[in-house]
This record gives sequence, structure tokens and C-alpha cells, in this order.
Amino acid sequence: MKSSAPGSFGAHLKALREAAGFTQEELATVAGLSVHAVSALERGQRRQPHRDTVKALSAALDLNEATRQLLVASGRAASSLKPEQMADLAHFLHQKVYNTLRTGSELQIQNILTGDPKAGEAYFNGAGKCNTCHSPTGDLKGIGRKYDPPTIQSKFLFPRSVGFGRRGAAPVTAKPVTVTVTQSTGEVVEGVLQTLDDFNVVLRDAQGNYRSFKITPDMKVVKHDPYAMHIALLDQYTDKDMHDIVAYLESLK
Repeated sequence: MKSSAPGSFGAHLKALREAAGFTQEELATVAGLSVHAVSALERGQRRQPHRDTVKALSAALDLNEATRQLLVASGRAASSLKPEQMADLAHFLHQKVYNTLRTGSELQIQNILTGDPKAGEAYFNGAGKCNTCHSPTGDLKGIGRKYDPPTIQSKFLFPRSVGFGRRGAAPVTAKPVTVTVTQSTGEVVEGVLQTLDDFNVVLRDAQGNYRSFKITPDMKVVKHDPYAMHIALLDQYTDKDMHDIVAYLESLK
């Protein structure tokens, strides 16, 4: 069986997955990819994955910004990964494995209610542009009474997640991600996205039929994600921004 060369994207991905305690199937489910795609990436069949694929994997593995950038770099040409970046990534992996095996403190929920509610409100209505889709007197009314701080943070970072509120389980009815596939013949097919990776796209059309397409260079695939802004902000949030927003949302009783 073919395996990835040391220092490749596939080798880094496999190490991060195993350090996080995921099987390929579990990582694929959390990241919204197919098991085939995860397996192919780890084996080195796709050495330079798409940016959206790397972003989905990074979010699923809960990587910090520095490690995410290193994983992104390893998905480019091999020469772009500098020795000091390799050393940083190796250090992170060793620490991740150690904390996993030792049930380290990073696996425990920390006190995250350390931000400034006023600063969080300013970010909500300003730089974050959160108020273009959400309202403290509308969909967010009483969120601080309904959920605990860790769940609030999880929900605004990953709005499709299902968390536990102050009174038990609190499932989320997530808006579906849709996709438009324009084939080389000009035929356009739309539906709810089921799977999208570097190789295939699977959707469910309006009639409930599942349709699968092999991605080719002359095919156009456009994903419509209602949570695209949340995903985009993952690259922009600072730790202070996140803690301030949690403090603000927690204050909405």
C-alpha cells in the first residue's frame, strides 16, 4: 500500500488525526468529507488539496492558527515548508499526543467567560458584522439563559454543532448547504449537498433523488453555504474577539 512521504500533507494529516483520536471515518464525518477523500489525502494521492478541504479538516481537528498554517503550507509544494516550520509542527504533534495520552489539561473545559461584554457587543455590531444576520432581540434573545458559555462559543464558531444547554440537550436545526453543478453539456443540477471533496460531489435533488458526479476540469461546482460568514470569520477571529463575543452573548438573558 502506498504511503505518504515524511513531511508531506498526508503524513501531517494522519499524525494530527491520530493525535486527536479520530478514525478516518470519524474525521470524514466531522469535516463533511468522504472517507475515500481522507484516505486518499493521507496516502498522498492528492498532495495539494483544495483550500476548502484544508479548512474543513482544520476545523474538525480543532487546530490552532499556527498549526493550521503549517498544515496549509504542507499542502503546497514541498519546498515551501521551511525547517523551522517542520520543527514547530513536530513539537505540536508531540505535545498533542502527550496531552491525549496523559489526559492533559487542554482536554478539560477551561473558564472561557473572561472577555469584555461591551467589547463583544462592539465587535458584534461592527467588525464582525454579526448584526447583519442576527439580532439580540430576535434569534439570539435569551441565549445566555439557554446555553452555558462553552456551548455558546461552540455554536457561534461552529453553528451546525449540537451542544448541551443549561437544561440538557439542545439540538440545532441547521440550514442545509446547497450546491449547483453545471456539467460540460450545460445541464444544471441543484440540490442539498451530501458530500463534496476533491474527487466527487453528491447531492439530493428536489425530488429526493441522490445524484453523484465525478469532478472534472470542465465542470463548475458552486456551493451555497448559509454559514459561510461564520466559516470566513474563523480566519479572522483573535482569542480576544472570541472571548468578548462569548461574554456579550452570555449577557443576553
